[in-house]
Amino acid sequence: MNYVNVLSGANAVMKGMGATSKGSTTSSTSSTGSNDFIKLLLSQITNQNPLEPMDNSTMVTQLAQFQMVEKMGDLDDKVGSLLSYQNMMNSINLMGKKVTILNTTGGSTIKGTVEGIKMTNGTPTVVVNGTSYDMALIQKVE
Repeated sequence: MNYVNVLSGANAVMKGMGATSKGSTTSSTSSTGSNDFIKLLLSQITNQNPLEPMDNSTMVTQLAQFQMVEKMGDLDDKVGSLLSYQNMMNSINLMGKKVTILNTTGGSTIKGTVEGIKMTNGTPTVVVNGTSYDMALIQKVE
């Protein structure tokens, strides 16, 4: 078995799946992950038992599984971005409304009007009486 042909075949399969390292529409994380897969594949081929070589279908299955894990990671990132956007839009709807907020330091409640919205670490917080509060602390909206 010619190892160079195996690697060029794996590269062709990866290009067909959209995981090229140059000129593709995939992210750099995907390209880096694809490069890692090629290194792993090369290591497997180099260290395999010559009397029992790796089956081509096994290699293609591993490649498909690797691509699926990459795509699930991309999907997770996009869902996180969507959730962040939705939280921001929900916080904007609170502008000018009267809210009751749980005070975490004393256990009492704070009442006031939402004066503004701040983004803290990618999470929107409401500004009431000049202080920022996490939206999870809001107990009542009027």
